Amino acid sequence: MAPSVALSWQEQAEQLRKDGNHYFKKDRFRAAIEAYTEAITLCPNVPVYFTNRARCHLKRNDWTKVEEDCRKAIRLDHNSVKGHYMLGLALLQREEYAGGIKELEKVGEFDPITRERLDESQLISNLAIKEAVHAFLDKHGWAYRTD
Repeated sequence: MAPSVALSWQEQAEQLRKDGNHYFKKDRFRAAIEAYTEAITLCPNVPVYFTNRARCHLKRNDWTKVEEDCRKAIRLDHNSVKGHYMLGLALLQREEYAGGIKELEKVGEFDPITRERLDESQLISNLAIKEAVHAFLDKHGWAYRTD
């Protein structure tokens, strides 16, 4: 009977992750954070729940919480591309440039958004361009919406 209870918690946590993803897509970051937090409470050893919640904190410019969640995700999965990427951004935001670059270099040879293979010389500049585009669209995205 115990295995079915554990599986039930895993299913509930996965449903909460899906709910959080739904809220995130609708820019309801507080609701998404709550859903991911509940998923973490049920299954605290799943790194994607932490990186998803970190992405919500990033959208809210809560860099301290981005850093906390990314560090937890990285403890669970040392190869977490999203974890290293967002931790690098959080450290750069705090002007800890050496640590930020170190984390971004850990991302490896893949773009964390598109997952395309990149040369090392492209990685940092590509990330900077993507962040600049996202910042511009966050501010002026209304002009580009088609819905």
